[in-house]
Amino acid sequence: MNIPPEYDRGSLWLTGRSHAHPEVFDGSPVSLEYLRVSLGNVPEAERQRVRWALEQYYGQDTAGMIWIVDAVRKLTDVTA
Repeated sequence: MNIPPEYDRGSLWLTGRSHAHPEVFDGSPVSLEYLRVSLGNVPEAERQRVRWALEQYYGQDTAGMIWIVDAVRKLTDVTA
């Protein structure tokens, strides 16, 4: 199966949707950001900002997984 060159991610090719994540964590792994704001001495405003960004990140990631499952079901003609 050839993936068209304009799609650099398999999920975009498969679903027609992008679930690229905005760079909100300055390169830090997401789990480390969670630990930093949950366990570290972080100002409340920063904690709330990062928690909101984490919710957006994981919400978008979950939506992407749902899109992929739906696309695979269509390709394989499998119903739920």
